[in-house]
Amino acid sequence: MNFQRGLPPTEAMGVGQIAIAPVIKALYTLDPSNMVPGKNGKAFPARLPATFVGAETLEKVRDGKLNPRFVAFSTMDEIDEFGEFVVHRLSEYKGLFVKFEDITYKIPK
Repeated sequence: MNFQRGLPPTEAMGVGQIAIAPVIKALYTLDPSNMVPGKNGKAFPARLPATFVGAETLEKVRDGKLNPRFVAFSTMDEIDEFGEFVVHRLSEYKGLFVKFEDITYKIPK
């Protein structure tokens, strides 16, 4: 195993990362060619429902066939100041784990 210098062994090995993995309830593909204004005045890529079944989309990301920057998800647990569900880009979780339908996926770096 390769460890990063200066980190405690449990952190370097990723112990506990599977236990705190967010559970995906909704999966979206992002379309950067179609920017839409958000309620806070900023422009965001249009969110479209995932083109493949969620498991297939995550497998394509895991295998490197789909860029995690253009995939977003919601856990349906967090609500922002405008009353909408918080959406996270999958690229924010590079090197970490996410869960979908009782299967845990590691997002490649």
